[in-house]
Amino acid sequence: MSTQETEQGQQVEARSSVKISLNAKGEIQAEVKVRVGDTSEEVGEARRLAEINFDLLRSKYPRS
Repeated sequence: MSTQETEQGQQVEARSSVKISLNAKGEIQAEVKVRVGDTSEEVGEARRLAEINFDLLRSKYPRS
C-alpha cells in the first residue's frame, strides 16, 4: 500500500504514523499523526515500530 493518497486533489499520508527524533539539544521530540479510520491497533503498531527503531538507532549512535 502506498504511504500517500490523493484526497480532494491534495496528497495526504495514507496511514497513521509516529515519528520520534532527537533535536540538537538531545531532547526527544515526538510527532503523532492519526488518520480517521485507522484502528487503535494500527495506531499502536505505528507507535511500537517507531519506538523499536528509535531505541535501536539510539543504541547504535549514542550521543558523544
